[in-house]
Amino acid sequence: MKGYLTIADKVTGEYEEKKSRFIAWAFPIESEEEALKRLSEIKKANVGARHNVFAYRLNGGIERQSDDGEPSGTGGRPLMDILSGADVYNAMIVVTRYFGGILLGTGGLKRAYIQAAADAFKKAQIIKQSEAYKSEIKIPYSFYDRAEILFREKGAVVAEKNFGEQIDITLITPAETDGELFAELKELLSGTEICSKKEEILYFFKK
Repeated sequence: MKGYLTIADKVTGEYEEKKSRFIAWAFPIESEEEALKRLSEIKKANVGARHNVFAYRLNGGIERQSDDGEPSGTGGRPLMDILSGADVYNAMIVVTRYFGGILLGTGGLKRAYIQAAADAFKKAQIIKQSEAYKSEIKIPYSFYDRAEILFREKGAVVAEKNFGEQIDITLITPAETDGELFAELKELLSGTEICSKKEEILYFFKK
């Protein structure tokens, strides 16, 4: 199992140069089919736009980019450079241009596409998909406050919590801290066995 960085949600940005508007979207995707669907939706929503430049990267090595009729290298490549520079995968950037009637030249175009995409991308929350363990555990009420501190120290996430005779918890722990966390929990609870189920997963942790 191997994790990667991506962006959490869709973000937008905008830049204007000599009456041309450049509207940017950056968002997570799971496949080429989804990328093309998103691109089609943006085109339909912006029927008056002249160009819809894009770039996307998928975990597994697929990379696609397009200048969509702009001079070669002025749009798609700069957008791809933003994605690869951030080392994110399963992510896409689209920049829609509404032409303002004044030619910008290749340098001006490239700068405008970068500015619009950067305005969107700087708002993106980067999240990391990492190897982790999902555990079902039971914690006595009297120990929960101390256990909760330990969870935070080890970067663990409480995905679900139910209150019964004890507190039933679904816990997601980074693989690199899982062993330490459960060793310290065992010491805290004087050797009591608390884990009923554990499985290896991939999980998105905030970077």
